[in-house]
Amino acid sequence: MKIDAIFKDWLINWDKVFNWNILLLIDNCPAHIIDCINLRHIKVIFLPANTTSIIQPCDQGIIRTFKAYYRSAIRGKVLAVIDNGLHDASSKEAWNKVSVETIRNCFHHGGFKTDDKTDDEHEYSLPEKPVDLSHEVYGDWVDVDLHLDVAEIQTEEEICNTVMNP
Repeated sequence: MKIDAIFKDWLINWDKVFNWNILLLIDNCPAHIIDCINLRHIKVIFLPANTTSIIQPCDQGIIRTFKAYYRSAIRGKVLAVIDNGLHDASSKEAWNKVSVETIRNCFHHGGFKTDDKTDDEHEYSLPEKPVDLSHEVYGDWVDVDLHLDVAEIQTEEEICNTVMNP
């Protein structure tokens, strides 16, 4: 299944779950194609192109924090599987550990400010480093997929078609 189809299915299912209006700010990832989708409760707004390092709060800590908690949970569960034969790994557990403060501070750092808080409030916390890992190994482990592509690379023809036929 193509990544854009997975995104569309997720978005449609998410729209069915909620009975209140949601504003979803997303980047211009090639997988985020939403044409021909009628959403009742979700309004999708795309962030400006090429602003990843400037204003996208998810890239400035929320996703990194989520992944760190997720990987910590996975690591614990892998060790539990080895020890006990359990077969359960949950991203829900990791997401629930990403605090509202982390999300707020990352949005603040991304330029979405509602008050005059200082810039040092954009910090976020990662799960505690396991004692059996060095700081370097832990950092590499948390950021293992930092530079991986998360969507298919589009050809010039596909890019032109997307621009010409939005």
